[in-house]
Amino acid sequence: MVQPKADTSYFVFRSAYHEIGAMIFIALPVFLNFFPKILYGIDYVANLKESASESLAPINEEPLSDEEEQKLSELAIQIEQYLADSKAYLNPRFSLDELSRSLGVPRHQLYKCMAKVMKVKFTDLRMQLRIEHSKKLLSSGMADAKKLEAISLESGFASRSNFHIAFKSLTGLTPTEYLEQLSEKE
Repeated sequence: MVQPKADTSYFVFRSAYHEIGAMIFIALPVFLNFFPKILYGIDYVANLKESASESLAPINEEPLSDEEEQKLSELAIQIEQYLADSKAYLNPRFSLDELSRSLGVPRHQLYKCMAKVMKVKFTDLRMQLRIEHSKKLLSSGMADAKKLEAISLESGFASRSNFHIAFKSLTGLTPTEYLEQLSEKE
């Protein structure tokens, strides 16, 4: 008895669809990378190029009006007072968003105040305050009772390595070298 041949056209047809699908799957991201206008639209790409060129411009390019400078100076005092009173920077998750919520001031106002009046970035200010706090703890003899890791956590750093890097970049010494320098002075 002779078996009838199976129809292989179905398998050939199915295989062709898989190959076409795979080619589209691979080619589409490459194509969109070279032609982002298709994905994002013409206006988005033009605006992206404009904003990139604007972001390269210096921050302090346009002068402030007297009224705006007065408001930003008052905000700077408010920021410094809040940070001194609350010591919120000791929280490892303290961010500009949290500062914005606490003061009831939009983020862009805080950015502008820090850039134009305080002349410091938020992350740098937060790091300086944390290092000053850790230096007070180290100077007060806390290093005798606690390990450096505990002091780093109390100062708001998420890890000991972040603490060491920040301490060294700001003071030029590691925390251990700072402690040795303190003990030499005594």
